[in-house]
Amino acid sequence: MRSWVLGISASAVKFFDLAKKIKQDLNDPDGIFRCYGNLVLAHHLAGNFHKAIECGEIASRIAKEKREKDTSHNQTINALYLNMSNLYLNFGDFRKAIEYGEMLIQIGNENGKNEEIFNGKMAIANAY
Repeated sequence: MRSWVLGISASAVKFFDLAKKIKQDLNDPDGIFRCYGNLVLAHHLAGNFHKAIECGEIASRIAKEKREKDTSHNQTINALYLNMSNLYLNFGDFRKAIEYGEMLIQIGNENGKNEEIFNGKMAIANAY
């Protein structure tokens, strides 16, 4: 069972940081992206909103590079963008929440996937 599900967010952060270091040493951008994505959730659950945003912005930069090379990762990128929109919404930064919602809509339009378009529109509606 995942440690952040048990409510031990500090332990989750510790192990995601260790995993991130391994993936950085291996120069594995996909693994680094996944670690940062999980760190967003772990920091958010631990109440470290600034750190969650910091990790999410790093993951977003990696996601942009990934999308430019290969669109097969869109599902994990969509999850990140939805999480970031919700995080900014909870943090009170409605413009950034809308920005991430718009990115979801863009991906959905590019792929013809209504679920991403729906999630993006819901993120934007929640910000208003």
